[in-house]
Amino acid sequence: MRWLVFLAFALLVGCGSTNTPQACKHEALKLLDEGKYQEALNKLNTPECQRAFTKEEYDMNLAAAKLGLIGLDFYTLSRDLLDAQSSNLSTDQFLIKQFRKVSQGKNLKILDEVSKLYGQICKDPKNPKTPIERDACFYKGIVDTALAGASLALLIGDIQGWLNTGNLSCSNDANQNSKVDSAEASACALLYVANASCSFANVSLVQPNLTFNGGYTYDLIRIDVPNSPPCTQPTTHYKLTTNTDVALTSGYCDTNFNPCQNLDINNNCYPCPVITTNGSLTTTQAVADILNNIDQYLTNTNSSTKNSSLQLKQQICGPDNYCTAQDIANYLRR
Repeated sequence: MRWLVFLAFALLVGCGSTNTPQACKHEALKLLDEGKYQEALNKLNTPECQRAFTKEEYDMNLAAAKLGLIGLDFYTLSRDLLDAQSSNLSTDQFLIKQFRKVSQGKNLKILDEVSKLYGQICKDPKNPKTPIERDACFYKGIVDTALAGASLALLIGDIQGWLNTGNLSCSNDANQNSKVDSAEASACALLYVANASCSFANVSLVQPNLTFNGGYTYDLIRIDVPNSPPCTQPTTHYKLTTNTDVALTSGYCDTNFNPCQNLDINNNCYPCPVITTNGSLTTTQAVADILNNIDQYLTNTNSSTKNSSLQLKQQICGPDNYCTAQDIANYLRR
């Protein structure tokens, strides 16, 4: 994959020491161009390369290397947004399905880091002063769309069931309402945090003040989606919550973040919270806050790309174009 930013800098440098900033710059850009992202990242993290670029150039190329590590680049992200306009699926369905591929916790962490790198450059998204700031605003809008879509994929859980409601069974639709239970459980968790109640499922507190290494503390709640005939058993789901939000989780781990295979509360295996450089990633941060602010970063964006991002926002947040936990819960129960 090739990142299309700053390849103009990949000029041949003169003969001399390979440890000079200019040589390091050339080598880092060459590695990016060749798709050797981990090697490029290692090179960019050296003092020589950090001196070779302006701060904005450095952050742009660091973002490119990080995205490459999870199989993304500007072209593939833009292509997904453009393809959403011609898909048989609705825009939200198409994008959530596409961005599910990067919904693992480590990938969300990288998307969050890349978003922040672009945000450091994009100081005035509605009136960028330089070409590099304009590009950073554009890229931030695209990456934020991916982050919101991937986060929604985590909340939905059973994407296949969500996309194909005609094929649901008692294992993923216990109450027989043609809505996938994993998404309903996430909706229930959001409403339980906001209102201390959830009318369509049963909620119980399993373990209060569950603390993970680093001081990340949650309540572990159990959500049982009740069964209706012909189903004979509810489906059970576990969520990590705070006083104000629902944590995004990916896979399972113990409280030291060591991965484990299956949920086993008695043996210290829990839903694993997604941790970023700013702490625990929550539904509000990764979906509501991002979608509420995404318009400003897409001011100078290709119309089809922009349309996909804004359609995703409207489909999640509703006609007033402002996202709340209630809106996300409503969406998850559609």
